[in-house]
Amino acid sequence: MTKKELFNEIDELIDLLKNPIAFTTYDRAIYQMDGLLLSLMSKNNETYKNFINIVSLNNTEYVYKANMLVGILKGLKNSIEISQNKRYQVFISSTYKDLIKYRIAALNAVIFGNNIPAGMEDFKASHLNPTEYIKNVIDCSDYYVLIIGQRYGSIQDAATNTSFTMMEYNYAMERGMIVIPFIYNGKEVLPDNDLYYNRSLLDNFKSTVSIKHTPAYFTNEYELQKMITQSLNDAIEKYPKSGWIKFD
Repeated sequence: MTKKELFNEIDELIDLLKNPIAFTTYDRAIYQMDGLLLSLMSKNNETYKNFINIVSLNNTEYVYKANMLVGILKGLKNSIEISQNKRYQVFISSTYKDLIKYRIAALNAVIFGNNIPAGMEDFKASHLNPTEYIKNVIDCSDYYVLIIGQRYGSIQDAATNTSFTMMEYNYAMERGMIVIPFIYNGKEVLPDNDLYYNRSLLDNFKSTVSIKHTPAYFTNEYELQKMITQSLNDAIEKYPKSGWIKFD
């Protein structure tokens, strides 16, 4: 959805709520507003919580509640307008062979959110060794998205059996970055997995991440794209970073 399309949808909802001729009109607006907000944020987002609190008010005229909801929509539109020139760099960390289509979904989620994806797809030739290069890219990033599939991956440090993905995660943690983790739990066996050889290492990695964070679990690429969009928007609102400013 483009910014223009989003603003048109918000304006249409405002018009509906400004003129709630009947309760059915109000009810339809609530349904549409719920879908719109959930396409932009998680249920834990303060804006969404405010929406639910207003809708749930007892002994309150729906016309009065409609006016308060118009305020939320105007505030949402204003916040989008203010932040339109700010872009955040998001480092996407995962193994590759088992998660190709999922990485595409993650890239799309970041790009469609007008932010800058950073990951192995964009790595260029460099005099730095792979570990130094990756750390430099992470240093330039604002948020860290971790996707765990069914592959532990190539070993970066043989002495500790640390994979490149785990090295990236450990480094992001050392830097105190906001880590947004996702774990695959679908029934499909992913291609090029290394479960036969490295299941225990992968399970330990997932356990570590699950203890330190609250991961979201996905079963397909469409689900993952929506989850990343919501979680990233939520992280940007709650833990804003300096980002990159676009000057016209």
